[in-house]
Amino acid sequence: MKVYLAGEGEHELGRWAQSVEYREASTRADGVLFALFRRAGLEGSVLAGKRWRDIRKYRAGGHATAEQRALHQLAIDAAEQGADVLLWARDTDGDSDRAKQLKDKHVELKASFDAELEIIGEPANPCIEAWIVALAGHHPTPESLSVQKLEALTKTHQLDTEQAMVDLINSSELETSRSRSLADFVAQLRVAAE
Repeated sequence: MKVYLAGEGEHELGRWAQSVEYREASTRADGVLFALFRRAGLEGSVLAGKRWRDIRKYRAGGHATAEQRALHQLAIDAAEQGADVLLWARDTDGDSDRAKQLKDKHVELKASFDAELEIIGEPANPCIEAWIVALAGHHPTPESLSVQKLEALTKTHQLDTEQAMVDLINSSELETSRSRSLADFVAQLRVAAE
């Protein structure tokens, strides 16, 4: 499978967060999202990656929010580049409206792209570091913590680089009970692996 990655930055995307001229020679991992993809038993290679901030933003789109238009554009970009899978995550930063908007658009896009493009993604609540803290078992309810506390926890436990995060994922059993958003993301991966 050819995978198109989209996320906030280096942790989610690894070397795919770098510009093309640096990516070619990079020895960095493919990031947290692709590590979760592989750990769930899916095979593939990364076709392309895009930081959320680099998504082309269009004002047109009827009643859709900026977040929904961005996710829609990602699906279009992934399909146009020939990807089989769009794999995305977006930090909610504690914004429940953002999470709902993205989840609603995700459901809509899965129906409209159907067999053309598998769309797997989830708003990370409140950030991708919550998923890492949950997998590591360093807090019973990481989604209840602030982004700052989660970043401090990952730093304290030396899990603040994408390589350390990927290594944790590769050695973990994907225990997702401590994070609802991680559990939802992994559930989508497991369905795709069937």
